[in-house]
Amino acid sequence: MELRPANYIFRFFAAILDNILMLVTISLPLSYFFGKSDAGEFLYLTITNIYLIVVPVMWNGYLIGKKLTGMRVVKLNGDKVSISTMIVRQIGGGFLYIISFGILFIVSFFMVILRKDHRAIHDIIAGTIVIEDKK
Repeated sequence: MELRPANYIFRFFAAILDNILMLVTISLPLSYFFGKSDAGEFLYLTITNIYLIVVPVMWNGYLIGKKLTGMRVVKLNGDKVSISTMIVRQIGGGFLYIISFGILFIVSFFMVILRKDHRAIHDIIAGTIVIEDKK
């Protein structure tokens, strides 16, 4: 099975869609009930990470944004992602972006644009790739 890397423009569009979805369904309600409290921020991070880790495992590599834009995340060999893979991708990648004060996030942004396989740092450390899915 040939893996066709997803177009980086569609990747960014999917990320924007998912962030808007998380803003409307998670952030705004939590802000209403908790304001800018530590509890609200903790709940936001917990719920969004559950969405970003569990949904792709249960839904064959899709998040809503990826499904709408015709792509999904898979392991490099084309297999479905597992919970452990998605934890490394989300938590490990996020940790690297945070400890580098966002510098690696910017590097990752350009990697997605410039690399032939359009893989970001979080894809590399987790052994994943976002592919076109024209089912």
